[in-house]
Amino acid sequence: LLDEDFQDGAMGPGWKVASGRFTIDPRTGLRTRFTPPARVRLGGEGGGDPAARIFGAILGEIVRQQGGGAPRPAAAELFAAVAVSNAFVVDVEFAAYEAPALGGGIDFGIYQGGRRETGYRLAYRPGSRPSLALLRVLPTGAATVASVGLATRLEDGYAHRLEWRRGRNGRMVVLLDDAVVIETVDRAIGARFDGFHLVNRGGDYGIRRIAVYGAGG
Repeated sequence: LLDEDFQDGAMGPGWKVASGRFTIDPRTGLRTRFTPPARVRLGGEGGGDPAARIFGAILGEIVRQQGGGAPRPAAAELFAAVAVSNAFVVDVEFAAYEAPALGGGIDFGIYQGGRRETGYRLAYRPGSRPSLALLRVLPTGAATVASVGLATRLEDGYAHRLEWRRGRNGRMVVLLDDAVVIETVDRAIGARFDGFHLVNRGGDYGIRRIAVYGAGG
């Protein structure tokens, strides 16, 4: 459904920048650098899943500059509208070069709707305890479906491959560098999806390839 390696030096006509800035680097492919606003809140109130509170707070955060200026985006986002079946495979090759001192990370997601507020996202969060999390995203916020702690951060400048599979029965499997790291089932979001997007919450990343496959029938 989608296969882009950015080797021609440009983004295809189907890509749109929702916020932030994206460039093409001949060595690394798509390049995205973003510094999160200093006032972004990295936690929620009340109990519940700490990871879900963090992801949900970041997801809905729009920070205004002091003095009442224009809204400042909480992330850099790029998306491509393409019909994606409820069962899919997302295959991404990316390199992480630098993460901000606090917070940040990058999401790869499959969404529904023009506002891209519903869907699933695979989120890498650096931090002192780097992790991968599979999120279910709704207009009311984000919930962690499954997550895994990583032994090391990925900011080594080398390419890492994420393969994310979703079957017809809602079973999802995530592989990092060909090793299975997440296996779970979630059927909360049905019907087909409307596109793919990536969201840079903070850091410096090179995206070398993005491929999305769907199920026929």
